[in-house]
Amino acid sequence: MKLKCIAATFLLCLFISCNENIETKKVEGKYTIDLPSYLDETKDLNKAASLQYKNDFKEFYVLVFDESTQDFHKALSDGGLDYEPNLNGYSEILATDIAKSSGLSVAPKMQNRTINNLDARILQFDGRVNDVDVFWKIAYLKGKNRYYQILTWTPSTKKTDNEAAMDAILNSFKETDKSKSR
Repeated sequence: MKLKCIAATFLLCLFISCNENIETKKVEGKYTIDLPSYLDETKDLNKAASLQYKNDFKEFYVLVFDESTQDFHKALSDGGLDYEPNLNGYSEILATDIAKSSGLSVAPKMQNRTINNLDARILQFDGRVNDVDVFWKIAYLKGKNRYYQILTWTPSTKKTDNEAAMDAILNSFKETDKSKSR
């Protein structure tokens, strides 16, 4: 009898974890992204982000940043920065910064991909922030008039639990900007 209760509990947990609801979030007419319903909106991760969600119990976090391509290109020329004014330059400058803040001396290698008809560069790595080992999956995307940065992270000990959700989030991103390309 005890074995049946344990098996029933295991099956219930398996059923619940496989049946997570997905919610599509629409952000300011710029993009949509699908998030697991267990993530809650927050304002305390980074004020510059256009989307911030987290689940402290699962230790799972998502941020999206977006900026106009014109603003990025202007910042490069005004700052005298030696990066290309394209997706490669955008992703390299941001990946270098996050790698340094995660205790890495060199940014990990990025993969070129396409996500919902947008050119993308994907980065994944383990780093250390505030004495915590962290696993990151990040996508940098080039839209019509904007660059997007999607950051997902979790403690390295939760990588197995959260990696599939991280992939699903990154792959769900869709630009909805209807303005003309500049």
